Amino acid sequence: MPEGIARNLRAVDIDIARGAVILTLTSGTRIVDRQDRIDVVGVVDDVAVSELVEAVRRRGWDAVEVTGDAHFRRAVAWGLALLDPPVAVASSPLLEADQVEIERLRRVSRRGEPQLNASRKDGFNPSL
Repeated sequence: MPEGIARNLRAVDIDIARGAVILTLTSGTRIVDRQDRIDVVGVVDDVAVSELVEAVRRRGWDAVEVTGDAHFRRAVAWGLALLDPPVAVASSPLLEADQVEIERLRRVSRRGEPQLNASRKDGFNPSL
């Protein structure tokens, strides 16, 4: 199991009949990985989004389609955009301001400078 996932994890189940691996987070939310899709079932908080992004990274996908409400799609798109390499999101919900901030964060990360996290004026807090 990848280091770091255990702190948010309550259980791992394998559903052979459905061909799925189910990660149950400490919050009770489940990340259901069915090989060709990953679903979040339950409360979608920052931890669930972060674990979903990590599941996509582990899969090695370079592009995904994200469904759900606007806030969820935007939060997942943020997380995927910050991966190295980033994962493309079909019909990306990211705003131009998001793209600018993501590029700034990527530049800071490449230089190894500390990052500060603050909510933006439009109320969206991309921290994952």
